[in-house]
Amino acid sequence: MFLLFLLSALDPVNGDFFSELIEKHCDRLKGYVYSKVNNEQDSEDIVQDIFLKVYRYIDKFAGLSDDDVKRLLITYAKSSVADFYRGNKKSVKTVDGYYDDNGNELEVADSSLSPETIVVSEENCKMIAKFIENLPEAQRVVLILKYKFNHTDGETAKILGISEQAVSSRANRARNSLRKMLGGEDR
Repeated sequence: MFLLFLLSALDPVNGDFFSELIEKHCDRLKGYVYSKVNNEQDSEDIVQDIFLKVYRYIDKFAGLSDDDVKRLLITYAKSSVADFYRGNKKSVKTVDGYYDDNGNELEVADSSLSPETIVVSEENCKMIAKFIENLPEAQRVVLILKYKFNHTDGETAKILGISEQAVSSRANRARNSLRKMLGGEDR
C-alpha cells in the first residue's frame, strides 16, 4: 500500500482525491477480496492492483457518486479476483518449464527485474525514506501509522491521542511536504 501512498503524494492534481478514495474504500474492498481468496497477502496485492487501475482512470472517478464508485470498485474487484484464479490455475512451473492444465508447454516471458531496475528501485526507496525522516515528527508518525501499518484515521487518532481531523491535517501536510521534496508542486 505504500506504493499507493507515494502515487498520491507525488500527484499534486489528483493526489488528495486518490488518497480519499483509498481511505474511504480500502477496508471494504480488502474484506470483499479476502472473502474470495482467503489469503491476506494475496488480498493486499489484489487491492493494490485495483487501486492502481483506479489511479490510471482517476479522471473517470472524479464525477461519480459514492454509490457509483462502490459499484465500479466491486466490478474491478470481481475481475481482479477472477484474473487471480485464472493466473494461478493457468500454469504449473516444473523443472523444465511452464505447463497449462492440459499438460501443454507454455512460453512464458521473463518477468524478472533487471539488476539496473533493482538498484534504481532501492535507491529511490532510500531517497524517499530520507525525505520521510526529514519530515516533522508529528507528520512522520502519522504517515508511518497510516501507510506502513494501514491504520485508519480513527485508529491513528486513538493511538496518538489526537482528533481524526488532526490526523488528516498532518497527513495532508506530510504529502505536500513530500511533493515539494520530490520535485512536485505544492498546492
